[in-house]
Amino acid sequence: MNSSTPRSAWSRHAGWSSNSTDSDRSECRLWFDRDTTSFASPYRAVQVPTTSVYDYLFSHLGDTDAERVALIDTRSGDQMTYGEMVARIEAFAGALADRGVGVGDVVGLLAQNSSAFAIAFHGILRAGATATTINALFTGKDVTKQLAESRATMLVTVSPLLAQAAEVRPPSGSPTTGWSCSTGPAQPPTGTPTPPTCSARG
Repeated sequence: MNSSTPRSAWSRHAGWSSNSTDSDRSECRLWFDRDTTSFASPYRAVQVPTTSVYDYLFSHLGDTDAERVALIDTRSGDQMTYGEMVARIEAFAGALADRGVGVGDVVGLLAQNSSAFAIAFHGILRAGATATTINALFTGKDVTKQLAESRATMLVTVSPLLAQAAEVRPPSGSPTTGWSCSTGPAQPPTGTPTPPTCSARG
Protein backbone atom coordinates (compact mmCIF):
# COMPACT_ATOMS: atom_id res chain seq x y z
CA MET A 1 0.00 0.00 0.00
CA ASN A 2 1.33 3.46 -0.87
CA SER A 3 0.51 6.81 0.64
CA SER A 4 -2.06 7.49 -2.06
CA THR A 5 -4.11 4.43 -1.17
CA PRO A 6 -7.46 5.52 0.28
CA ARG A 7 -7.86 4.74 3.96
CA SER A 8 -10.92 2.61 3.23
CA ALA A 9 -8.89 0.40 0.86
CA TRP A 10 -6.13 0.05 3.46
CA SER A 11 -8.64 -0.86 6.14
CA ARG A 12 -10.11 -3.59 3.96
CA HIS A 13 -6.70 -5.26 3.55
CA ALA A 14 -4.95 -4.65 6.85
CA GLY A 15 -7.60 -3.86 9.43
CA TRP A 16 -8.19 -0.40 10.80
CA SER A 17 -6.28 2.01 12.98
CA SER A 18 -7.51 4.10 15.89
CA ASN A 19 -8.11 6.88 13.36
CA SER A 20 -10.37 4.81 11.15
CA THR A 21 -13.89 6.10 10.68
CA ASP A 22 -17.09 4.17 11.20
CA SER A 23 -17.36 4.02 7.41
CA ASP A 24 -13.94 2.36 7.20
CA ARG A 25 -14.94 -0.25 9.76
CA SER A 26 -18.19 -0.94 7.95
CA GLU A 27 -16.39 -1.38 4.63
CA CYS A 28 -13.87 -3.71 6.28
CA ARG A 29 -16.63 -5.89 7.69
CA LEU A 30 -18.36 -6.01 4.34
CA TRP A 31 -15.11 -6.98 2.65
CA PHE A 32 -14.60 -9.88 5.03
CA ASP A 33 -18.24 -10.91 4.67
CA ARG A 34 -17.87 -11.08 0.89
CA ASP A 35 -14.63 -13.03 1.10
CA THR A 36 -15.57 -15.67 3.67
CA THR A 37 -15.71 -18.41 1.03
CA SER A 38 -11.91 -18.24 0.80
CA PHE A 39 -11.76 -19.67 4.33
CA ALA A 40 -13.89 -22.71 3.53
CA SER A 41 -12.27 -26.07 4.28
CA PRO A 42 -11.18 -28.08 1.22
CA TYR A 43 -12.56 -31.20 2.93
CA ARG A 44 -16.17 -32.30 2.86
CA ALA A 45 -18.47 -31.19 5.66
CA VAL A 46 -18.43 -33.26 8.83
CA GLN A 47 -21.70 -34.88 9.78
CA VAL A 48 -22.28 -34.25 13.48
CA PRO A 49 -24.30 -37.09 15.06
CA THR A 50 -27.60 -36.10 16.63
CA THR A 51 -26.90 -38.03 19.82
CA SER A 52 -25.13 -37.52 23.11
CA VAL A 53 -21.39 -38.07 23.49
CA TYR A 54 -22.08 -40.89 25.95
CA ASP A 55 -24.45 -42.72 23.60
CA TYR A 56 -22.14 -42.21 20.63
CA LEU A 57 -19.17 -43.74 22.47
CA PHE A 58 -20.74 -46.45 24.61
CA SER A 59 -24.26 -47.41 23.48
CA HIS A 60 -23.03 -49.78 20.76
CA LEU A 61 -20.77 -51.82 23.07
CA GLY A 62 -21.64 -55.50 23.27
CA ASP A 63 -20.74 -58.29 25.70
CA THR A 64 -17.44 -58.93 23.94
CA ASP A 65 -16.51 -55.26 24.06
CA ALA A 66 -17.19 -55.17 27.79
CA GLU A 67 -14.14 -57.37 28.36
CA ARG A 68 -11.80 -55.25 26.24
CA VAL A 69 -9.34 -52.92 27.95
CA ALA A 70 -10.47 -49.30 27.74
CA LEU A 71 -7.99 -47.49 30.00
CA ILE A 72 -4.47 -48.21 31.23
CA ASP A 73 -2.89 -46.25 34.08
CA THR A 74 0.70 -45.73 32.91
CA ARG A 75 1.94 -45.15 36.47
CA SER A 76 0.45 -48.16 38.19
CA GLY A 77 -0.23 -50.37 35.19
CA ASP A 78 -3.83 -50.86 36.33
CA GLN A 79 -6.27 -51.64 33.56
CA MET A 80 -9.98 -50.94 33.25
CA THR A 81 -12.28 -52.71 30.84
CA TYR A 82 -15.07 -51.02 28.94
CA GLY A 83 -17.59 -52.82 31.12
CA GLU A 84 -15.98 -51.49 34.29
CA MET A 85 -15.65 -48.02 32.80
CA VAL A 86 -19.32 -47.80 31.82
CA ALA A 87 -20.40 -49.07 35.25
CA ARG A 88 -18.29 -46.43 37.01
CA ILE A 89 -19.51 -43.68 34.70
CA GLU A 90 -23.10 -44.66 35.45
CA ALA A 91 -22.37 -44.71 39.19
CA PHE A 92 -20.74 -41.29 39.06
CA ALA A 93 -23.61 -39.87 37.03
CA GLY A 94 -26.01 -41.30 39.58
CA ALA A 95 -24.12 -39.61 42.41
CA LEU A 96 -24.36 -36.29 40.59
CA ALA A 97 -28.07 -36.77 39.90
CA ASP A 98 -28.61 -37.45 43.62
CA ARG A 99 -27.11 -34.02 44.25
CA GLY A 100 -29.51 -32.42 41.81
CA VAL A 101 -27.13 -32.07 38.87
CA GLY A 102 -28.74 -32.26 35.46
CA VAL A 103 -29.39 -30.55 32.15
CA GLY A 104 -28.38 -26.89 32.20
CA ASP A 105 -25.86 -27.27 35.03
CA VAL A 106 -22.12 -26.73 34.64
CA VAL A 107 -19.70 -28.80 36.71
CA GLY A 108 -16.04 -27.90 37.16
CA LEU A 109 -13.58 -30.79 36.86
CA LEU A 110 -10.15 -30.30 38.42
CA ALA A 111 -8.07 -33.44 37.87
CA GLN A 112 -4.91 -34.67 36.18
CA ASN A 113 -5.04 -36.90 33.12
CA SER A 114 -6.07 -40.19 34.68
CA SER A 115 -8.74 -42.85 34.73
CA ALA A 116 -10.53 -40.80 37.38
CA PHE A 117 -10.66 -37.85 34.99
CA ALA A 118 -12.26 -39.99 32.28
CA ILE A 119 -14.86 -41.39 34.68
CA ALA A 120 -15.75 -37.99 36.10
CA PHE A 121 -15.84 -36.25 32.71
CA HIS A 122 -18.15 -38.78 31.09
CA GLY A 123 -20.16 -39.08 34.30
CA ILE A 124 -20.86 -35.34 34.18
CA LEU A 125 -22.02 -35.60 30.57
CA ARG A 126 -24.07 -38.72 31.34
CA ALA A 127 -25.89 -36.77 34.06
CA GLY A 128 -26.89 -34.26 31.38
CA ALA A 129 -24.62 -31.48 32.63
CA THR A 130 -21.77 -29.61 30.95
CA ALA A 131 -18.17 -30.15 32.08
CA THR A 132 -15.71 -27.27 32.31
CA THR A 133 -12.28 -28.89 32.58
CA ILE A 134 -9.76 -27.01 34.71
CA ASN A 135 -5.97 -27.06 34.35
CA ALA A 136 -4.43 -29.11 37.17
CA LEU A 137 -1.71 -26.44 37.55
CA PHE A 138 -4.22 -23.67 38.29
CA THR A 139 -4.10 -21.90 41.64
CA GLY A 140 -7.19 -21.54 43.79
CA LYS A 141 -7.64 -18.04 42.38
CA ASP A 142 -7.47 -19.36 38.81
CA VAL A 143 -9.99 -22.08 39.58
CA THR A 144 -12.34 -19.57 41.21
CA LYS A 145 -12.19 -17.38 38.10
CA GLN A 146 -12.98 -20.23 35.72
CA LEU A 147 -15.87 -21.44 37.86
CA ALA A 148 -17.32 -17.93 37.90
CA GLU A 149 -16.93 -17.39 34.15
CA SER A 150 -18.44 -20.78 33.31
CA ARG A 151 -21.23 -20.34 35.90
CA ALA A 152 -20.38 -23.71 37.41
CA THR A 153 -22.43 -24.79 40.41
CA MET A 154 -20.25 -27.71 41.47
CA LEU A 155 -16.56 -28.54 41.59
CA VAL A 156 -15.25 -32.11 41.37
CA THR A 157 -11.61 -32.86 42.11
CA VAL A 158 -9.24 -35.60 43.29
CA SER A 159 -7.25 -35.92 46.51
CA PRO A 160 -3.86 -34.82 45.07
CA LEU A 161 -5.43 -31.49 44.07
CA LEU A 162 -7.44 -30.98 47.22
CA ALA A 163 -5.17 -28.15 48.38
CA GLN A 164 -6.00 -26.05 45.31
CA ALA A 165 -9.69 -26.90 45.58
CA ALA A 166 -9.74 -25.91 49.25
CA GLU A 167 -8.56 -22.41 48.26
CA VAL A 168 -11.51 -21.87 45.96
CA ARG A 169 -14.01 -19.29 47.14
CA PRO A 170 -17.40 -18.55 45.60
CA PRO A 171 -16.84 -15.27 43.75
CA SER A 172 -19.21 -12.35 44.04
CA GLY A 173 -22.19 -12.88 41.78
CA SER A 174 -21.57 -16.61 41.47
CA PRO A 175 -24.64 -18.88 41.69
CA THR A 176 -22.68 -21.07 44.10
CA THR A 177 -23.78 -20.53 47.68
CA GLY A 178 -21.39 -22.70 49.66
CA TRP A 179 -18.49 -25.12 49.49
CA SER A 180 -17.66 -28.24 51.43
CA CYS A 181 -14.47 -30.29 51.30
CA SER A 182 -13.50 -33.62 52.81
CA THR A 183 -9.93 -34.73 53.48
CA GLY A 184 -10.09 -38.51 53.48
CA PRO A 185 -8.30 -40.72 50.93
CA ALA A 186 -10.00 -41.13 47.57
CA GLN A 187 -12.10 -44.26 47.16
CA PRO A 188 -12.31 -45.83 43.69
CA PRO A 189 -15.85 -46.31 42.37
CA THR A 190 -17.14 -49.82 43.01
CA GLY A 191 -20.68 -49.47 41.75
CA THR A 192 -21.79 -47.64 44.87
CA PRO A 193 -21.29 -43.93 44.18
CA THR A 194 -19.27 -41.97 46.71
CA PRO A 195 -19.45 -38.16 46.98
CA PRO A 196 -16.83 -36.16 45.09
CA THR A 197 -13.89 -35.08 47.21
CA CYS A 198 -14.82 -31.42 47.00
CA SER A 199 -18.14 -30.12 45.83
CA ALA A 200 -20.63 -27.31 46.07
CA ARG A 201 -24.15 -26.66 44.92
CA GLY A 202 -25.88 -23.38 44.24
